[in-house]
Amino acid sequence: MTKPKNLEFHEVPAPSAKDLSLTGSMMYKHEDFETAVEMIAKGDINLEPFISNKFSFEDYDKAYKFIDENHTTAMKVIINLDK
Repeated sequence: MTKPKNLEFHEVPAPSAKDLSLTGSMMYKHEDFETAVEMIAKGDINLEPFISNKFSFEDYDKAYKFIDENHTTAMKVIINLDK
C-alpha cells in the first residue's frame, strides 16, 4: 500500500488487546437530516458563510491548491461542474 503524501499512519491497538469496551452511538437520526434539508431548501439556514471559495471545473487544480494552502481555515470549497 502506498502511503498518501502528508498523511501519517498511527498504529491503533485493538480494544480487545487491553480488555477495553468500545461503544458507538448515532448522533443524528434520519429525521434530523430531513429536517435540515427542508430548512435549507426553505432558506431558513444560509450555508453561504461556510463556503470558503468556488472554482469552475476547468480550475479544479487551483481548487485543490487552494485547499492545500488553506487546509486549516477552508471549510467548504465548491467545484462547479456546470461552468
